Amino acid sequence: MGITTTKATLILLASLVLVACSEQPVQPAADVTASATPTAVTNTSALAPAFTAEQLLAQPTTGWLTSGGSLYNQRYSPLASINKSNITQVKAEWQLHLDSGLGPQHSGQGEPVVHDGVIYHVNGQNDVFAISVDSGEILW
Repeated sequence: MGITTTKATLILLASLVLVACSEQPVQPAADVTASATPTAVTNTSALAPAFTAEQLLAQPTTGWLTSGGSLYNQRYSPLASINKSNITQVKAEWQLHLDSGLGPQHSGQGEPVVHDGVIYHVNGQNDVFAISVDSGEILW
């Protein structure tokens, strides 16, 4: 059974959204027939990393790649550098106020994802921030 026009349109739109974070020109999928050729969309952002299934299923040790830590959503880290004997010595390095999503209607928030020294955070107002782990600086 062939792909429907509606599905083809959705795939094309999804491709355009994904390209917003890349430097690659938009190319329709091989099995999608589009009535118009998509235009190239570029920006200065780095390409989003492609993680393997093994990386996404592994317990988090160098980052927090998915909501829940891994695709198992256990919210568990096997790291042992912070434990019951030294937790009282843990101190904040920085604090950040995002000045966004402050009203009661925006009380929900997403779980941050961490990769390569950057915290990616979505607040209740659906604003997305990239924050430096080391300095707390808002990168975008």
